[in-house]
Amino acid sequence: MRSIPIDQALTLACAWLAALNARAPLLAIGPVLPLVIDDLHMPFTIAGLLSGLPLLLMGATGLPGGWLADRFGARLVMIWCLAGVTLGGASRALAPNEVVLLAGTVLLGLSIGTLQPALPRTARDTMPQRTPLATAIYFNGLVVGGAAGLALTPLLVGVVGGWRAALLVWALVGAVATVGWIAIRPARQVELHRGALRLAHIWDALRLPGMAALSLAMGTQSAIFYTFSSWTPTYLVGRGWTLASATLPVVMLPLTSIVAGTLATPAEARFGRRAVIAASGGAVAVGLALFLISPDKFVWLCAIAVGSGTTFAFSVCMAAPAELASARRVGITAGVLLSLGYAESAIGPIAIGSLRDALGSYEAGWLVVLGLCLVLAAAALGIPGGRPHRLAPDQVQGAFDRRLLHQRRE
Repeated sequence: MRSIPIDQALTLACAWLAALNARAPLLAIGPVLPLVIDDLHMPFTIAGLLSGLPLLLMGATGLPGGWLADRFGARLVMIWCLAGVTLGGASRALAPNEVVLLAGTVLLGLSIGTLQPALPRTARDTMPQRTPLATAIYFNGLVVGGAAGLALTPLLVGVVGGWRAALLVWALVGAVATVGWIAIRPARQVELHRGALRLAHIWDALRLPGMAALSLAMGTQSAIFYTFSSWTPTYLVGRGWTLASATLPVVMLPLTSIVAGTLATPAEARFGRRAVIAASGGAVAVGLALFLISPDKFVWLCAIAVGSGTTFAFSVCMAAPAELASARRVGITAGVLLSLGYAESAIGPIAIGSLRDALGSYEAGWLVVLGLCLVLAAAALGIPGGRPHRLAPDQVQGAFDRRLLHQRRE
């Protein structure tokens, strides 16, 4: 296997750390949510917004974030957004009331949503000849970040003394990532998009093979993952579990994700995008159906199904923009995928909290999530079958470039 030059290795290391910060502080709220509810005396609907609101904001900022990465370069986007992650995380940790807590959550969601499309752009810019490898590196950061946020946060509560200090630790990790991006320089000169963001760019992105269906799959897998990770501890505590035992099944979810993350790229290369998405939706649907039948008995199996299934689907979706789009449009294409996906993904967490307040029960909300599992499996119908065909960088001529070259706008 060819070695990676030191400048590329440093850039990819910073991309990995940025990806970790796009997940860890976001998911850290789930394990401590029962403590936050008790401490601030929040209604369940507001508690649902702590998980669902960032997803809506990530959807709203995905496309602008992708355009910013294509227009000004991924490095500047990383620096400003990681600074926002740090400030938003610190605001949540120090919040005296739910208003400040929600304000910090808004900043966190805006920052992460703008940052994420810069990750595929970084992969393409840093290693244009080995984009799948670069994609796998930052994707590992996303998976490890999710695992760390869910698995380490309960431990941090005991070590550093409460949910506020635990969230502050994750804000400090964001500060380290910010300094890292300030210190490095781009590994190579990259081609930037000098034009304005147009509605036609969205249409061109969705015309890429399977991208519309992948956007749907992106949203459904995210809704399933964030709902299970953020609401399962509170749900199990309501059924009589202790907080410590209620967080353990959620810890299994990211651990399973790490294992699945190492297998996702080879599985896509072997079986193709359509097969991986279909299998992911089917596996998660079975796990969640059993969970609804007997939550106490099947929660562990459901955690494994959700962790592995959503990770496989997430890997396929996140790899697609760097592989399908032209070099100047990777950020915008990723932005379209993330905007549409995260706009849909907020359905799950918000539905659980709202239906719990309205009906006094969690079951109706979990049925909504089960429906999303079926939608994930059905999304495979819109994805071309067979193994993905990877083009060399000099052969990639996406719909964006053909349209813009024809109109001589660049």
